Amino acid sequence: MNVKKTLGLLLSLILAISAVSPAYANGVEPLLIPVADDEALFMFSEDEARGEWGSRIQLQPDAPDENLNRAPWIDCPTIDDPICDLKKPGYGGFAWIALPACESETAEDCVARFGIELNGELFPGEFVSAVNSGGTFPASPKFNLPRGGQSSIYKVPGAPHDQGDLYLVSPNGTANHERNGKFQTNDFYLNVIPVVIRPASYQETVRDTIPCIWRNTTECATRANFNPEAKVTVEMRVTNEVGGWFLGRMKDPTLSVEKFSNRNNTITVSAFPVQVARMAYKAKKKDVTLNDRIAAGNTGSIGEFDSQGPVRIINGGYDTSNFRMLSHFRDRVKDTAVGTSTIFQMRTTSRDSGNSCLSDRGRVLGIVSTNSMVYDGFAPRFSRGFLDYRVAGLHFEADGVTEVIGSYDLVMRSDVARCLYRFTNAPVSATISITGEGDKNIATTVVGEKNGWLKLAAYGFTFSQKIIKVKLTQKRTTITCVSNSSPVKTRKVTGMSPKCPTGFKKR
Repeated sequence: MNVKKTLGLLLSLILAISAVSPAYANGVEPLLIPVADDEALFMFSEDEARGEWGSRIQLQPDAPDENLNRAPWIDCPTIDDPICDLKKPGYGGFAWIALPACESETAEDCVARFGIELNGELFPGEFVSAVNSGGTFPASPKFNLPRGGQSSIYKVPGAPHDQGDLYLVSPNGTANHERNGKFQTNDFYLNVIPVVIRPASYQETVRDTIPCIWRNTTECATRANFNPEAKVTVEMRVTNEVGGWFLGRMKDPTLSVEKFSNRNNTITVSAFPVQVARMAYKAKKKDVTLNDRIAAGNTGSIGEFDSQGPVRIINGGYDTSNFRMLSHFRDRVKDTAVGTSTIFQMRTTSRDSGNSCLSDRGRVLGIVSTNSMVYDGFAPRFSRGFLDYRVAGLHFEADGVTEVIGSYDLVMRSDVARCLYRFTNAPVSATISITGEGDKNIATTVVGEKNGWLKLAAYGFTFSQKIIKVKLTQKRTTITCVSNSSPVKTRKVTGMSPKCPTGFKKR
């Protein structure tokens, strides 16, 4: 798209929006909505962590004091640099670790394979280059620190997106320096983003927006839209410290985890991207109330209300506080989305439900994925025999008429389900119900079990706020038992794995 055409498109978007009206077309990213110096924009965006495509080691200051003063972060060129004093009072070590493309069959902490399946044919991705954004550092076995690389650009000519055939593939981990002197990886993220590489000067042509996913001295990468029929596959070699539950922005996922080495597991995920409806509310900064800011909660932000320049209040959708933010602004935007984005991503969550069957961080347990605007940032909760998950969203798409249609997928280890219900190894079945505000649309459901994983899905429900309830069951059988003594007595025993009582045998 040339600059003149781009500016014309943005001008039409600006004219279409007011402070209280939804606008723009499908395919919108809220960070591309123009915001003037005297305006504030409240939004949900999955790109709130833009720019984190390389690796870094830092000393993280302790929490702010009672006067809200906090020491500055300290950048470490390498873990062995004298400035990187991991015993420095008031600080803790932190590492952001980007996984590069694998350079060999034995390489660890890297992307082994990327591809896209379209119309039943798999098109392997061709590695183009590392993203020239962010730093790198070597591995340090002494500190249990994996190498830090840069995210990768792949080309898939056989499966293009709407503006080309380049894709950013970005697995990242975060690690904290622990009391034992070692780094411990605690969170893991995966983003796959269709991109267009433009000149760095492109940012200056699109004023009052944040168009670049990353930007260096020569390049500005902007987001494009997936072909919704494209199924994405990423195979990664990841430290075996990554475990527990993933939260996903994907549809119909399959997940596999296999041991690769003493330090790495191979995690492979395949799924379709999802279309996520977006919320954006823009107002003059002077008209933003204290209640508006409180409702937004402890979210990320760009700009300050008491300084010059625009303010963007950004939330990623996955935190439970976002339900309040969505509820607060729902009427302001007339229960209507500003547009949709196609997204493929997943992330770990350290927030478990307190159930021992669902809380094992020593291995990957499963993934919960949805296209809802807002969703629980927890692993599924087990309550009164149901696995519960809360989602919410605006009811209408950007046209104000078409309903936003929801999707929910749950993939979990079969033995986790059997742990919850004390099931046997016999086949498991399930029912899925959708309860909550709004209409009574009945979702279609899919249940299956394969290769040690149980897969459940619910599609077709609408919003505003819903609870997805999953009930797993296993067929109960009845056997007849006869006594070993005379006179002969008979008893019927019913259960998932019934056994005859002492003194009886199965007839």
